[in-house]
Amino acid sequence: MKTYAGLDVSLKEISICVISQEGKVVARGSTVCDPQAITSWLDARALRPELLVHETGQLSIWLQRGLAAQGLSAACIDARKAHKSLSARPNKSDAADAKGLAHLARTGWFTQVDVRSEDADRLGMRQAAATAHRQSPPNRLAAQCWTNPTVCGPAAACGVGARRRGHSLRCANGSRFRARP
Repeated sequence: MKTYAGLDVSLKEISICVISQEGKVVARGSTVCDPQAITSWLDARALRPELLVHETGQLSIWLQRGLAAQGLSAACIDARKAHKSLSARPNKSDAADAKGLAHLARTGWFTQVDVRSEDADRLGMRQAAATAHRQSPPNRLAAQCWTNPTVCGPAAACGVGARRRGHSLRCANGSRFRARP
């Protein structure tokens, strides 16, 4: 039996709804916001959906890469267009949104967006650090790197938290992007 899943993602938890090809709810629930937790939730119910659909958002790049690493077929869809479909539903909740996303996956009525590669993110972080260096004096570079969304955005896409250390931007995974004074 073919199944499709919708994931309504928030920073703390993910609402999951799995529906059959006929549109009937097979499973519904929530789990912590982590690709491994999603895989465990699906495995506990012996489900392997044909497609998982989630909207663009703060965690979408990290989630898309994590789901692909877990061997799940996932699609990141445009949140603005999905919102138009979901807003027509009478019940607005995370569980209802997950069900609506699962129906979009089943019918194919969605616009999939491309997710940047990790190489593109690394290049973007290097360029952002260089741009931040050019835009501010060296003594304010650390504060600029920490508060500048041009630097913090690509770092968040990698799923790592960026921390200030002098004039360099150090990621939680140990990589460092240093701007020359």
